[in-house]
This record gives sequence, structure tokens and C-alpha cells, in this order.
Amino acid sequence: MATYPVTGGDDAGLLDAVNYAVSGPSGIGQQLQGFSSSEGTRLTGNFNVPFTNNGNFLPTAAVLYVEPIPLSTSEWLDDYTWKYTFTATQFYPPFALGAGVSISGVTPSEYDSIAGITANRFRRTGVVECSTDYVILRSSEPLPNPGVVGTGGDAGLWVTSDPDPNTGGTGAVINTDANAIVSVDAGNNLVSVTGQLYLAPFDYAVFETNYPLNVPGMSVYVKLNRYRATNTGTVAIPQYSYEFDAVIASEQIYSADLTAYTQGVPTSYNIISGTSGPASIGSYNAFPISTTGDGTGGSIFVDVIANSTNYTTSLDNLQTYGGGNYAIGDQVTFSGAELGGSQPANDLVLEVATLGGTGDINLFNSVTGTSDPTSAGTYTNVNPSSTSGSGTGAQITLITTTAGTAYNTGSTITITNGGSGYKVGDTLTFDGLLLGGLSGINDLVFKVFYVSSTGDIEAPESLTIFTPIVDAPPSGLYQYIIQVEVNVDYGAQVAVKSMFVGRRSLTAQVIKK
Repeated sequence: MATYPVTGGDDAGLLDAVNYAVSGPSGIGQQLQGFSSSEGTRLTGNFNVPFTNNGNFLPTAAVLYVEPIPLSTSEWLDDYTWKYTFTATQFYPPFALGAGVSISGVTPSEYDSIAGITANRFRRTGVVECSTDYVILRSSEPLPNPGVVGTGGDAGLWVTSDPDPNTGGTGAVINTDANAIVSVDAGNNLVSVTGQLYLAPFDYAVFETNYPLNVPGMSVYVKLNRYRATNTGTVAIPQYSYEFDAVIASEQIYSADLTAYTQGVPTSYNIISGTSGPASIGSYNAFPISTTGDGTGGSIFVDVIANSTNYTTSLDNLQTYGGGNYAIGDQVTFSGAELGGSQPANDLVLEVATLGGTGDINLFNSVTGTSDPTSAGTYTNVNPSSTSGSGTGAQITLITTTAGTAYNTGSTITITNGGSGYKVGDTLTFDGLLLGGLSGINDLVFKVFYVSSTGDIEAPESLTIFTPIVDAPPSGLYQYIIQVEVNVDYGAQVAVKSMFVGRRSLTAQVIKK
């Protein structure tokens, strides 16, 4: 081993010192890999490149959440490529290239991305082509041929969701382009890793918090992670697959109590019907067993103060907790067995009176309807005649340039007032009579694709800096990458809408031990 200063006669030490200098931190004769950029861009949420998209293919490139889109057919093209056709033409291509689309509900289920023992087969699948009528996905692993054309189901994108795999979420880890790949000889090498990431304020929506006894929360981390390469090809033609290996460094940048943020959360009920049981005086926690609307989850705490009495007078201290996607007027039934009585004799029926969470419309898709042949012109600030949800106040301006054609091809639609109280997936109908045509025949219908402003919650900006870290992995080929991880408590459903990053870098330097 060389020592300083090197003295005459120490040939072995001199040789060692020269070799170390030649292979030293300057990068001469050793690996120095990395990435650096100050150009602002958006994260795609892809498992494979491209990890970012700086503006083309907008507005799709700017979103990490796409409401499930109904499918008409699913087709096997080859061992690695499948095509999914939408039931209705979309207003614009809904998925960006590379996006990890989630497929569910197709018959047969072999077309689903969460089917059976192949539950993770789409984790490395990305969009290779997307139009307003279909999306084509390609997998890094061969997929079996179902033998028949699939029908039904839907395609969506939910990058950050409840970690329960049954939700169909594609995961809670969002890749950045700050990464480096190095080869390590454990007997001789260490790896010095540094990095940084600026993350701009980002929006997210909370769709459900089904936590009657605990406060649901969300935490966001910036992590420097290490992935180990496995050659799934041959020595002559290598094909590397990278699997998570270790967290090298982590910093929490955001946390939130989600209770107050869920969209469509019942905050008060009206009592509709029901009678307490003969020996039901006490305090109870009950969960819904059915609802007339789309709402799910949640619970109530209530005191029963009288036996065998109508609930309008026998209930006291009624408190609501959690749930999501309810609308005012929904009727929710709670089992009498959870209220000290029996089911169905003592079931309690409540009507949603007020809601927490608001939303104004920012983007829409799934436009249907045809303009009247004589309707060319501009129709300003048109109000919807109906909506499937509880939102109010939305207005559109319609410019029909090619009369007698579908609204999604011959007209321009602009949101002039986003309204409030809307949620993703709501359907709005605009009377054809107000658009230069006839009611029912020339109605325009679209689905809410994105709600923003007060409908979403904004997390603040952050700058994470990882100072030099010396890592000592076993021998092998490794990828070091900066990732954003969103952790959501079980029972809550959260969708991050978009993430914009600025200055970011990562350097991995292989050094001698």
C-alpha cells in the first residue's frame, strides 16, 4: 500500500500510487456516469424511458392520472404487443408514449394488466402508439395469446394510488431522468453517489378516505435508489432488466392529513327511515351496506338513546367519517345489526345532505353528439342541462365550424367557467337547443377528465440535495436513480395529477477501495 510521501526504493508503493492516480476521481481509467439538466419538464410516471416529457403531446403529457376509459375490443397483435380500442372516440389521445396504462375488466381476463399470476406483467409495459380511438401497449415480457378478441373493460392511468394492488394502481414510485448505470467489482470498488432534485408545487386529488378510526395521511419522499441489473438475454446479445435493490438515501418532502380533502365526502345526513331495536340503546360505529349513488366507504358514529323508536327521535350525536364520491341526495343504508338491532328490521337509511371537497372543471374528454346541419356559429357561456354528479356552475363556449358533424371533430369546445363541486368522471349534458340544434338530437355530452383549483390540493415546492454518499454494493451492474415516492395510508385513494421538475442531477463515480 502506498503512503505519502512516497520514498525512494518503495517500488511497490510507487506503482500502487501511480495506478490509483490514473484511475482516480478525475475519471481517467474509471467509471464516471451521470445526468444533469436545468430544463424544466414533467414526469411521465413511466417505468421505462421516457421518464420525462417537456411539452409535446399536451395535455396528456402533463397528467399522471387518466379516468378509466371504457373499451370496446382488445386484440393480441404479437407476443409483446396488444391493441385496445375505446368504446367512444376521445377528444384527444389520452395516453402519452411510454405511459404504464392499467387495463381491467376485459373478458377474457387474460387481457387485464392485473390478471391472475401475471399480476405484474404490465409493470414494464408502455404505450407505443395512442390515437383518439385506440391505444397499443408493448411489454418487455411475452404475453400469452388469449385466442379470442376481448370485450368490455377499461383503460386508465393511476400512477399514485392506494397501495392495495386490487385498486389497479400502477404503483407509488415515479421515476426521474436523473440516473446513472455503473459496473462494480466488489473486491476493488466503491461507488460515490451525489444528486439533487427540484420539484415544483404539484396538485393531487383525494377520492376516498375510508378510515373511521384513524386519520388517513399521505407522505411524499425523494429517494436515491439502487437497482440491480439482470441479463435476461444472452452473453452475445444482453437484455438487462433492473430490479429494486436498496434505498441509498431518502428525504421526506411533504406530508398531509387527508381527512379534509376528499371529494364527495358526506359531512351531514338527513334521517330518512328506520326504527331502533328493542334493546339497542348504546353507542355504535356502522358502515354502509348499500347506496343509491357512486359513493363508497366511510362510516358513522351514533348514539341510540331509545329502544323500538323511529330513528328520527332515537338517534343522537350522529357523526360522519370518510368515504368518497358521494353526491347530495344519495341514500345510504346502514345495517341494523351494527346499531344494536337486526338486519333488515332495524336498518337505518340516511340521505346525504352536505359534502366536503369541491372541484372546478379544467379538462374533459369522451365528447359525444352531433351538431345540426344549420348550426355553424358561436354559442357562448352555455350551461349544462344536467350532470351525473353534484357539481354546479360550469359553462362552455362552442364554436361550430363544420355543421352537421360530430362535436369532437367539427367544433371547438372551451371551458369558460369551471364551476364547483365536480369530480373526475362526472358526465355533463348540454341541450342541443342551446347549440343551434334540437333537444335530444343535437345534445353535447362530455366527461370530466381533470378538476383543478379548489378541487385539488397543492403540495409546496421542494429542493432535495444528496451530498456524496459512499455505497458498497456486491459485484454487478447497477442503476442509481432519483425517484419520487408517494405513500398513502391503506383505505385512502389519491391521484397525483402532474409533477414538474427543474434542476436535477445524479453522479455515480466508481472509486478504488
